[in-house]
Amino acid sequence: MDDKAIWELRCREAWDYPVQLRQLHNALGEIRRHGTLRFRVAHRLVELKKQSDEVTPLALIFGTYNLSAPDGRPLYQYRLSDDCFGILQSKLQALGTDKIDLGFGPALFSLWAAEWFRRYHPGGLRKWEDLEAAIGFSRNQNQWRETTRRGLQQLGRPIIKADNFRYFLSTLAREGGFPTAALQADQQSWASDVMRALVATLLAEVNPTERRAFELANSLRSRIPSVFCDDDFIQLCADLAMAIVGVRRGADAEAVAAGIPVSAWLDAKKAGWKNQLPVSLDGKSDGLIDQLMLVRPQRMASGHLDAARYLARIDGEWVEAAVLELNGDVTKAVRQRLAGTGGRLHVYSSGDLARYLPGELGYIDRDESGQCWMQALERRSEMRLVPFRCALDIEIRSSERPEARLRLPGDSNPLRAPMIVLTVEREADGVPLELLVRGTGSGKYRHEVLFVQVPPTWDVRPTLPDETASRLGSSPGGTLWRVEGGAVAVTDRGDLYRLICGHSAETIDRIEVTAGNLPSFIRPMDPEVLLVRQPIGLRLLSGSRHVPTGGRLFQRSRCSNEWVRLDGELPCGTYEIAWREGNVIRDRLIVAVLPGTADIARWGTGDNVSYKMVGWSEVSIVPNTDAPVRLSASGEEMKAFYQSAVNRIFGATVRWGGDHSGDSCPVIIDFPSGAGLARWDGRIVQGRERISLSDLDDVAAYADGRMEVHGRILDGAGKVIPGTEMQWAFDDEMPLSVIADDLRRAMLPAGLHATAQIGMHDGIETYWKVSQYTFGLRQESGGLVSPIGIIDERVTLCARSLSTYWLETKVSDYNLTERTNHRPIILSDSLKGPTIAFLREAERVITRPVFQIQPGTDQGRTDLLGRAMTAPDYEAALHDFLKAASGQTTAESEKPVRCLVRVATTLGGLPPSTFRVLELLPDYPRALARTLAFASPDERADVLSLEMSLPFAWFIIPRETWATVMGEVFDQALAKVLKEGIGQDAARYAAEKLADLRTELRERHSILCELIFPDQSNLDISSIIQRFLNRNVDRVPRNDRSIFREALGDRLPDMLLDLPRHCLEVMEAPFAAAAAARGEWSPSREHIARMKLVARRFPTFFGDAFAHCLTR
Repeated sequence: MDDKAIWELRCREAWDYPVQLRQLHNALGEIRRHGTLRFRVAHRLVELKKQSDEVTPLALIFGTYNLSAPDGRPLYQYRLSDDCFGILQSKLQALGTDKIDLGFGPALFSLWAAEWFRRYHPGGLRKWEDLEAAIGFSRNQNQWRETTRRGLQQLGRPIIKADNFRYFLSTLAREGGFPTAALQADQQSWASDVMRALVATLLAEVNPTERRAFELANSLRSRIPSVFCDDDFIQLCADLAMAIVGVRRGADAEAVAAGIPVSAWLDAKKAGWKNQLPVSLDGKSDGLIDQLMLVRPQRMASGHLDAARYLARIDGEWVEAAVLELNGDVTKAVRQRLAGTGGRLHVYSSGDLARYLPGELGYIDRDESGQCWMQALERRSEMRLVPFRCALDIEIRSSERPEARLRLPGDSNPLRAPMIVLTVEREADGVPLELLVRGTGSGKYRHEVLFVQVPPTWDVRPTLPDETASRLGSSPGGTLWRVEGGAVAVTDRGDLYRLICGHSAETIDRIEVTAGNLPSFIRPMDPEVLLVRQPIGLRLLSGSRHVPTGGRLFQRSRCSNEWVRLDGELPCGTYEIAWREGNVIRDRLIVAVLPGTADIARWGTGDNVSYKMVGWSEVSIVPNTDAPVRLSASGEEMKAFYQSAVNRIFGATVRWGGDHSGDSCPVIIDFPSGAGLARWDGRIVQGRERISLSDLDDVAAYADGRMEVHGRILDGAGKVIPGTEMQWAFDDEMPLSVIADDLRRAMLPAGLHATAQIGMHDGIETYWKVSQYTFGLRQESGGLVSPIGIIDERVTLCARSLSTYWLETKVSDYNLTERTNHRPIILSDSLKGPTIAFLREAERVITRPVFQIQPGTDQGRTDLLGRAMTAPDYEAALHDFLKAASGQTTAESEKPVRCLVRVATTLGGLPPSTFRVLELLPDYPRALARTLAFASPDERADVLSLEMSLPFAWFIIPRETWATVMGEVFDQALAKVLKEGIGQDAARYAAEKLADLRTELRERHSILCELIFPDQSNLDISSIIQRFLNRNVDRVPRNDRSIFREALGDRLPDMLLDLPRHCLEVMEAPFAAAAAARGEWSPSREHIARMKLVARRFPTFFGDAFAHCLTR
């Protein structure tokens, strides 16, 4: 049959069906040789259009079931009612096997079957027998397929096709929409979890596609019960998620602007919007839809610990990045290492990773059965800039000491290969934005398109007619290429790597090495080199399959282009090792091989350090000329010479002699110098050096073995603030970003002039002073100037007028490359009235804000808070402002609350105590509560974070205050919904506002959530206390007094006095907090600081005990 005959046949089949005929008309428009046929089709469409003005027989039939005329829409959109479904089923049963194919019987059968699958199919395998049992008669399966084909054709619906097969039952199931069985009471938990994760991820993507939605849904199979775990249900999940995302994208912004839930806005502005969703519109689905309309954009958690590396395109440049998946169950091996620990554990980056991702990453909680799960902090779940050479290691700590270090599963080892193969993870308008690392050698990949990063001197070429390779430009590791079909990468030494795209089974080739390693204090300077001792074991893997090594391994000197077959033991020297097939390298690595007898021992510290080399034979280590050690005449020992230690690492070179004379490998060696602090480049921080809170990300504490750092907070006069003593244990090394949050939480509430003093429990009285700022800024006669020279080109002088406190003005660049750094700077005339000025480095404020009065006033753009802060008697004006913010909900009392939200969300790195109004805010708990409650979801995280920097705690605001404020929230939401013209379900939509707040607080501040939205606790207080003591009695810092007992006396339970004395203050903290929340006392700043410290260190105990005490 020729091409024209095929087109004519397709037209004849669609002659009476306008939807399919219009599709053929569009397709024929691209084929000029069939212009006559296209004209006939166009004429037929005109005829059908005329006929459509009259009611068609099928439309009349649909009308008897209260359905609109068929128009090619998905079958779930017809919304067949319960009564009409029963009538239709009786009709089909009456037709029987002889008459069901007459007239529009096939269309009615297809409509009924799709609806039956939605209503009654329990999940699992779909069979014609199930439909037969419901309809009351049996037929040959081929007859059912033909009936379905004709019915779907009459309704203008396509049949699912794949691999040259047509899937009739799958088509009917998908046409029915999301199955009711998945929405039953016992199923809603997993259905909600799956759909929330899917919608959140698609919302976070720039331009999600149906294919991407299916891929994400497919990755969630492990969360779906087996009866639903098939491709068709996965596709239904993807369809529903894409429909929700489509609706949300068009409505979220308007709903936020109106201040009402998005579903309420849609009901008011786009009636019938739910009809477009592939799910039934009954009570079982309403709850799920309401949940999905509140989901926030967020990357999907995989359910297990993992890591992945990316190239990400940011501002037109490719950068190396990583995503750490820290949401999921902790493996059995890790649980065993954590046995005996209690309470919440904190997860931090470790080793080199702490340079690029400093601070806390997440936490680990556990249940009564001992199961552990890790939860990432929200701000740490996104992609971060991390070099490929950096290992992805984490450390698990209790509040005061390390418990375990581990390398994440997945792609967490340093990438050592020159060629890296990647695939598109995210793109926009055909432009790749995120490329996921897939491998580092030759291989066969499932993806049709690959991206390859190679050194700039390499070339990438297609080898077959259907292959293409195009150069995209520079990347961090050299040059990035796009490969479609396949290609070979040609090195500057003539070697070849082969890549094949679109292969059915992905097989990535690699060499694995097992060998003796040297001590960890000596390592290669080049991360691509492996420094190992003989004997060396080599293993070849193609995907997960082991490949025999015979005849496949080759080696060559690094200065030679000639490969030599590797048949025996690899001798000492530096080599490239390759797995070769013909001229193609499947994988390659560089090794520096030492004798099996080679060993190096180290002892002593500082001036007494000595390194002893044994068994090195013809290999030697030569320290660099600037190293703090000297090589002995025998070459077997390196000894320190008298010097003041300035660096805890030094460079050296491993040199080979004999047949491999000339081979060398630069190495880095750790230099022990007792306990102290050092920058990441190894430079030791002297006690007199200035350290700021922001500098802590670049500093690590080091020691030989176990050591403790202790700290305390000093006020502006240098006096110790009671109750601020802290300590942290570590083994060998601890990034100070680990303790930065603890210091910040203790320092910032003490004011702008507070500092921290830290030291080591090493018997040496060396202390370091940590300030809130890196540099100073002072007012001189000619303007503002820093007394310390600033080199960083990113530093700028910025200022804000208090009348427009939310607006920041960049006054000037401020560094040694600018001439202005050598003379004072005068602020711009655009800044009016009271003004603060400071130096900024990107997102960090690096100087204490300086206050000065600028000429003029700027009342035109100000607001209520701006006028109060610039009033002559600003102290009284601010108190009046905060009283207004605490008032009843009126249009006028909402304005000061919005001002408080604005100042909290526009700090931009400024400490909250910069603004006097925030210093006073803790004295107005009702204003605090209203600020949090009336903040939008996007603003609430910034408002919640005020607790860390100001002397208050959200959970001690009286619950009567919270109850009143939550009533205001409900009333405000109800008024806004009614204003939009929604009368029906207005109360339900207003309640969604509170439900949204509860969901967010459960994730961000679970202790506060228990105060505002209490749940009935199933544990008695004795069980809570005993569980805590079993896990933590030896971990509570020694303290024989309790400031809570001194303040509250017999208002605290006497039973606590029978507990270990040193635990008393920790145990009484949640009882005291609950008493404050009940309005029974007003804790001092010191009491609040102790409560917050206990809540951070032992959140599970504090939360459980606090919730229990609230029920008294």
